[in-house]
Amino acid sequence: PNALSTFEASRLRWDERELSPHRERLALVQRLLAARHALIRRFGVVEHGGKWVVVGDALSVRWALGADAGDAPASGGGADTPEAAAALVLAIRVNFGAGPVEVVPQGKAELVFSHAAAPGMQADGWRLGRGGIVVTVETAPESPHG
Repeated sequence: PNALSTFEASRLRWDERELSPHRERLALVQRLLAARHALIRRFGVVEHGGKWVVVGDALSVRWALGADAGDAPASGGGADTPEAAAALVLAIRVNFGAGPVEVVPQGKAELVFSHAAAPGMQADGWRLGRGGIVVTVETAPESPHG
């Protein structure tokens, strides 16, 4: 890793960023950063570890979110509405397989970001192609313990 040839091979070639596939990768990273920025403005930084599960080739990770600041005024605005009181989670689902996979949210889902995703067979789900991603904000499912 310390060889000069390794360093030279790893240098960015800025003139290639306008060429495919680099142009598409840069656009994807820019979209991901914009989605991250919007989520941080809305919920703040997620400080707790997520819970993950792998089903087949799909990875699903869920994080509990704080209160949804949304577009509410600083005085609290709509914080007393049932929607604002609902527990929310940030969910990310990724397909690491070669073939498509179906993913379904666990609660009412608001799509934040998608890549290589199309509507799924189930009404609220998605069909993820190879490398497909969906990021959603979902209402947490009701706990069976109350």
